[in-house]
Amino acid sequence: MNRSGIPGMAVAVVHGGEVVFAKGFGVREVGKPELVDENTVFQLASVSKSLGASVIAHAVSEGTVKWSDPIVKYLPDFQLADASITPMVTIGDLYAHRSGIPAGAGDDLEGIGFTRDQIIEKLRYFPLNPFRISYGYTNFGMTTGAEAVAAAAGMSWEDLSQQLLYEPLGMTATSSRYADYVAQPNRAIIHFNDNGTFKALYTRDADAQSPAGGVSSNVTDMATWMEMNLASGQVNGEQVIDADALLEGHTPQVVNHRANEPDVRSRFYGYGVNVETTSTGQVKWGHSGAFLRRYRHRLRDAPRSRRRDRRPDQRLPGGRGRGGDHQFLRPGQDGQNRARTGSASTRRSLPPCSSITAQSPPPRHRPARPRPGPPPTTPAPTATRWQVTSW
Repeated sequence: MNRSGIPGMAVAVVHGGEVVFAKGFGVREVGKPELVDENTVFQLASVSKSLGASVIAHAVSEGTVKWSDPIVKYLPDFQLADASITPMVTIGDLYAHRSGIPAGAGDDLEGIGFTRDQIIEKLRYFPLNPFRISYGYTNFGMTTGAEAVAAAAGMSWEDLSQQLLYEPLGMTATSSRYADYVAQPNRAIIHFNDNGTFKALYTRDADAQSPAGGVSSNVTDMATWMEMNLASGQVNGEQVIDADALLEGHTPQVVNHRANEPDVRSRFYGYGVNVETTSTGQVKWGHSGAFLRRYRHRLRDAPRSRRRDRRPDQRLPGGRGRGGDHQFLRPGQDGQNRARTGSASTRRSLPPCSSITAQSPPPRHRPARPRPGPPPTTPAPTATRWQVTSW
């Protein structure tokens, strides 16, 4: 916070099926005394996509829909520019951004006041990219997929999210309606970086694209959602969402960042979540969200190490602070405090973004196996229980 100048943030960490850290820092609005705590509600922006995928996974569990169901089955008036592609587009295609709808389609229409239904109707006028072999990040493509599921369930998306996810998990501060966020007395305000000074200049009503960017929540509720994902759909020992329905969304569905060098790993998108593989073979899920470069959220999950970091904050999303995600997650995966960025020629150690104190390792920890050759002169640390002392 001192480095970036952001006014406030909140952090939650889930490890071993428990919330081991949840705390707020700074203020909710510049110039006012109210502090951010673990119950402060933030607008999640595009992290909403990951929660929406859990809603659909629950609907799949109940047999209401399948990820492979065509959109026209539930929205018969749906059309894209290519009439031969329209009947083949599935819920999964739209949640993986692989339908061919170009990136950002409909965002400008939202900005000038078009409604959700009006924008979905106008998606037919956007020329398509190649179907299922191209990646185009589109809020209103995904929103269309959510609307198909809501139609199949016979209720609004907002009510469906409440019924299938927020209520079963006890996420009492979470909503898919902007009005509910505004009604929260303990909420953080969007800030804009005005020449190095953060100011509360704008508001953002994202109801038109609520499935893709309109959820509000706090780190306490989000930690509960994290626990459910790490437990493969279980909450307090009860199977709330089918593990296979969740797994389908947590596995690669399309390449979203193809490697440009032989020793660089490609990155992928599942259903509402980015999927990566680390240099040690660990799977990593994540998503970020921002409103017009004013407000940022970051979600990182290392499922094998059962550690996940969730941090909403009020900062400029230009990449600042991302290293902290790696520095917190990597030690529990391979015992090394490092991160790889870019190509072989641009590898570097990230500057410290947090102070992490290692304590005694739990018995389940398995450090990475060393590559064949002479043993390292200094053994890597193996502790996987952590205390975050500063961010």
